Amino acid sequence: MFNKGVVEYGLIEDEDKILVGLSGGKDSLALLELLALRSRILKPHFSVIAVHVIMKNIPYQSDLEYLKSYADSL
Repeated sequence: MFNKGVVEYGLIEDEDKILVGLSGGKDSLALLELLALRSRILKPHFSVIAVHVIMKNIPYQSDLEYLKSYADSL
């Protein structure tokens, strides 16, 4: 389903830069991994950047060192 969106529907085009909001939840971790692995395929060529935004108005905790090492590994 993911590749169908990329290839058939053209959701990602050559030279796109994709920013992923990385919360530490399973959805954002899975999205980052899918995009990072797909970016290694020759076409379309795109880059993926992960960013973590710290929310101050809600109680929220995440392991920032883990998120950084996970994103760097991809």
